Amino acid sequence: MFRLSARELRSRFIKGDITAEAIVSYFLKRIETHDPSIGAFLALYPTKALEKARELDKKRALGKPLGKLAGIPLSIKDNIHVK
Repeated sequence: MFRLSARELRSRFIKGDITAEAIVSYFLKRIETHDPSIGAFLALYPTKALEKARELDKKRALGKPLGKLAGIPLSIKDNIHVK
């Protein structure tokens, strides 16, 4: 999955070929596997990320409008203040 472009990943999500929850779970596992040697993440919020993914899956299933980045995993650089 990590070799897919953002456009391909979103397309598969929109079509229902893959869930947002599966995407988030996949990338959280990659972070867990690789970040100890890289140290790219200061903090992770896996519970919140999975919660948001499930909400997005429900929206898609109900045919509700989805944002342009729906299904695309993102991280925020540590120089940006977030709640």
